[in-house]
Formats: sequence, structure tokens, C-alpha cells
Amino acid sequence: MARHDAPLLLVLLLSGCAEPQSTFMSRLAEDCTAGDQAACHLLRAPPGASAFSSLADTQSRSRKLVEEDLEAMIRGMAQAYEAGRLRGEGSR
Repeated sequence: MARHDAPLLLVLLLSGCAEPQSTFMSRLAEDCTAGDQAACHLLRAPPGASAFSSLADTQSRSRKLVEEDLEAMIRGMAQAYEAGRLRGEGSR
């Protein structure tokens, strides 16, 4: 072994003795215990379920509501046009 390899060997030995990093799941459990509701939600999710599935559902519902509102506005404008309000024939 060469002289310049000794520091590298020492670093490798010390890093092997270091305390292991916590895993993602153990960190989630710690956060949930500390009161982080998002972490608890992720822990309760069934295996294989996407953590973003509820976000996608929310976005889908929001889009549906916007589409329904848009359709209602279009119907209202068509009724107003038929009644003459948009052509200037309504009451003034």
C-alpha cells in the first residue's frame, strides 16, 4: 500500500462506521408522529397507490366545475340574446 492510499482507507473505514441515514419511510413515520398530516396521509396510502392520485381527482373535479360554469354562461348569453338584451332591444 502506498503512502497516499492511507488517508483514503481511513476515510472509507470511518464512513462505514457512521450512523446510517434514515430511510424515506422511517422519516415519514417520524414526521407523522410529529403531527405532519401529509406524511400520515402518505403512510396510510395503499401500496402501489400514487401519492398524487388525490391531486389528480381534485383537478378533474375542478375542471368539471369550470366546464359546467362555462356551459351555464353560454346558455345564459344565448337566452339573453334571444330576449333581445344583447342586441339593444331590451328595456333601457
